[in-house]
Amino acid sequence: MGYKIQNIFLLLVSSVHICSPCSKVFRAGELSSSCLGSVTLYDEVGSACSLFTSTNDSLSEGLRVKMAKLEGCGCYTLYEESNRGGRSVVVTRRGKQTIELEMVKSVFREDCRVIDKNS
Repeated sequence: MGYKIQNIFLLLVSSVHICSPCSKVFRAGELSSSCLGSVTLYDEVGSACSLFTSTNDSLSEGLRVKMAKLEGCGCYTLYEESNRGGRSVVVTRRGKQTIELEMVKSVFREDCRVIDKNS
């Protein structure tokens, strides 16, 4: 069963549609085979423009996004500045949510258990 889910995930990642103005695709880091979660960022017109499966501590140009969608397991924190700088939004629940940041310049995959303890 896990093998089929992994193949579906790889197919999903390889078929991500790229949009403007935030046309970026980020490579996946190493993932535990038990957790294949991702966060997709959407631009002002609702087009999916970036998919993350791991931490990216510095997005050179930053991304203007209005919404994020968490799929699978895992949690993410989005920051306005590189390396966890500036204001942040924590994405912990599956589905779409509005992002109240001017720009996203770093994305960190988090341990949900740690986030729950700090809430």
